[in-house]
Amino acid sequence: MAPGRVVRSATASRQHVASGGAAVVVNLAPLLSPRSVAVVGASQAGGRATGAIRSLNDLGFEGPIYPVNPRYDEVLGLPCYPKLEAIPGDVDLVAIGIPSERVFQVLEEAHQKGIRAAVIFASGYGEAGEVGRSQESELQAFAARTGMLICGPNCLGVLDLHGRSAGYSSTSPKGLVPGDVAVVSQSGTIIVALVRSLRGIGFSRLVSSGNEAVVTTSDYLRAFLDDDKTRVLAAFIEGIKDPQAFLSVADAALERRKPLIVIKTGRSEAGGAATAAHTGSLAGSYEVQRAVFRQKGVVLCEDPDEWIEAIELFRYARAPKATGVGIIGVSGGENALVLDHAADLGLHIPVLSEVGREKLAAILPWYARAANPIDPTGAFATDPDLYRKCLEVLAQEPEIGVIAVSQDSPAHFDVAVAEATAQAAAASDKCFVYFSNFSGPYRPEVQAILRQAGVPYLQGIRESLKAIKALMTYHAHPQPTERATAPDHSRRDRVARLYAESGAIITEDVAKSLLAEYGFPVVRETLVASADEAVAAALAFGYPVVAKVVSADVTHKAVSGGVRLNLASPEDLMEAVRSMREDIGTACPDAVIKGFVVQPMVRPGIEVILGIKRDPQFGPTLVFGLGGIFVEAIRDIAIRLAPLSAAEAGSMVEEVPALQRMAAKLGSRHDLPGLAASLLLKLSELAADLPDEVEAVDINPVILDPASGTATVVDALIVKRQDEGR
Repeated sequence: MAPGRVVRSATASRQHVASGGAAVVVNLAPLLSPRSVAVVGASQAGGRATGAIRSLNDLGFEGPIYPVNPRYDEVLGLPCYPKLEAIPGDVDLVAIGIPSERVFQVLEEAHQKGIRAAVIFASGYGEAGEVGRSQESELQAFAARTGMLICGPNCLGVLDLHGRSAGYSSTSPKGLVPGDVAVVSQSGTIIVALVRSLRGIGFSRLVSSGNEAVVTTSDYLRAFLDDDKTRVLAAFIEGIKDPQAFLSVADAALERRKPLIVIKTGRSEAGGAATAAHTGSLAGSYEVQRAVFRQKGVVLCEDPDEWIEAIELFRYARAPKATGVGIIGVSGGENALVLDHAADLGLHIPVLSEVGREKLAAILPWYARAANPIDPTGAFATDPDLYRKCLEVLAQEPEIGVIAVSQDSPAHFDVAVAEATAQAAAASDKCFVYFSNFSGPYRPEVQAILRQAGVPYLQGIRESLKAIKALMTYHAHPQPTERATAPDHSRRDRVARLYAESGAIITEDVAKSLLAEYGFPVVRETLVASADEAVAAALAFGYPVVAKVVSADVTHKAVSGGVRLNLASPEDLMEAVRSMREDIGTACPDAVIKGFVVQPMVRPGIEVILGIKRDPQFGPTLVFGLGGIFVEAIRDIAIRLAPLSAAEAGSMVEEVPALQRMAAKLGSRHDLPGLAASLLLKLSELAADLPDEVEAVDINPVILDPASGTATVVDALIVKRQDEGR
């Protein structure tokens, strides 16, 4: 390990390598929950440093606060010190509210005094060009040398609501309620919005992390995870500084069933640039992030409205015990709108049982439909208990796991509906959710009734239903699992030698030999140099045959004229070799042709693609979808991080339902999805054996034979990872 390198820990702490080379475990408590705070730059004229003192006062901080500024004797009624070294007591955290060019001097003084943590409010670092990036690198080097925990720079700081401590400078936190949600945001304005929000969400901690030069989102999340006052973790992420640390935290959060709810910006970034392999364009950066989050049980939201509703729901909602949603609404029209959105999200709205329909028919007026969703009609105005009775019917339906109360709020009946919902929830172990069809202001009276009953109060049809979908998906997610098979070291050595002997593009003939090491059923073939050799090779297979060009310079052979199918005679084969040379010469005049492969023609079946795409953040990812001519046109694919468990391989195949439909249409009695999943596990082993060497793998197509239940790899391509950026 290089001296001074910062290593992310898999525990609640961070590990730094001290100058002697030994790992020193440092807890984040001095940064997140300081018992004493020095504020450098505090002024009687105001400013960010003075704002940090006001925040501490507004929180009711009981520890010592030390303003530091040589120009003043006191600030906000507190004694002011000329330097950090003049402070008489120990200091846990220094909040630095001065321009960036003077920060390093303060940090050195803080280190000499034994201060273990700092918040740097100033901008002018990595976000500000070459000079700023240089200053940020100096911060990182300083932290590696000293072990100091640094929040920021370019941030608003940290808030601990239960400990009533902070190193925070922005909107006053005076009205915040301590609770069980911990948030880290690289965007400071998101934290300001949460502080100013009127939803009454209780926070345990709020962190504006800024540039994350030293302490990252993953570090904060790890600390939140180990905080017994935190039940829900939330993050607004602009960039993941340490992807492997983030994945480790996500696994731990899922294992402990503390939901991690995330907004990740960068959806529009170009992640699908053309590459030599199809999987490069199929598995773009944002697609990979979404797939990885789903695989790790992370709840991904698209905007702050979805994020807030998901946070509120996960705080209160019981775990659903069934997959169906029962809905009771305001009217037939709004119920129809709710159903439209539910259908878009793939929510299951089950038909009520015969017993349930009979009970509803006995409760509702004769003109009302006894169905899910329930429209209680105007009869509710004359029979206030009608709503509760309808909810009890939904609660007794075995297919229903979530009961969603759709209500306009504020509105005339919303308090009465909330009371009925609270009563029904108290008498049932089902998950109840109350949501307003409008994303407008909420009613505190309704919120108070529902919160006392443990029922979340959400806003907006789309946002609420997406939160419900996320809740059901989360609670159905299995615990993190290990790699399905143990590594085969002797095979890994054989593959590494074969890999090392190949060029940057590993052509079809060698790629199939490599795949065969993992048990892939590759088509028989012979590499030839001429038409005469091709004819001789075809005698061993029998006609019809396939001929394909082999060239590292021709990665998409069919497009360039390098494939001939269903060749029925020696004459056809010889003409195919001749014409392929001509077509390749036209399409790729500089291509070096290694030769041609001759293969028996494989019986038609269902064509799928399996692939590996190395993501720059997360490493090797696996791709599965329909192959052959459908690969780019349909883009019906599933993506997972490698290595896979057997359950994850199966879920990938389930995400491409066209395979099951095609198998059924062809009358197959074999488990083709299971066969495809077994191939994915083989590919996962390859990815695990060569995690840093492979840029992309295309196995396309693999032909699944619905009659025999077998698979055949008929084409493959491997692109090596280049040394750049390793």
